[in-house]
Amino acid sequence: MRPTSTNPYSAPTASLMILASLLLRIAAMRILRPVFIDQHDIRLKGCGPTFLDSLPTLEQQRK
Repeated sequence: MRPTSTNPYSAPTASLMILASLLLRIAAMRILRPVFIDQHDIRLKGCGPTFLDSLPTLEQQRK
């Protein structure tokens, strides 16, 4: 039985393309995700303490 592709590099090339697309997908994922949003609150996932400390406090927003 003859294979559908006669190019010996087609399988490794396809494997590398799949791997590259998976790595790009991981890199493009959103880091900061909203979990809950209403009129007064927002809860976020995926952020560290440094980012949270850079946000204004509620008292600073009301001034």
